[in-house]
Amino acid sequence: MLLLRKTTGYLGVHGETIAEFESNFHAAIEDYLAASQELGSSPEKPASGKLMLRISPDIHAAAIKAAAQSGTSLNKWAEEALGKAARKPSTREVRNAKSISRPPKASKVILA
Repeated sequence: MLLLRKTTGYLGVHGETIAEFESNFHAAIEDYLAASQELGSSPEKPASGKLMLRISPDIHAAAIKAAAQSGTSLNKWAEEALGKAARKPSTREVRNAKSISRPPKASKVILA
């Protein structure tokens, strides 16, 4: 099962074989694009992960100090601050949560 994250939710795709999965994947994307067009909305485009901000020098300096005090880079500090403001976990928070609750590794891969 593959879940594609969208800002409004997830698009799930599955298949018993790789060929079936690939076919279902293409069908799901085509359905999503058709539904977007029917609703008169634009399909979501993935964010690049790059963000340029113009902020006051005082806020910039305070953010640099806050990042240093937290022992992280300004980039990671800003990601966490923006993630909290947007109510989305940062990649570090997700990675930490996964390392805490990670199940034991399976010995074989199952497409389901």
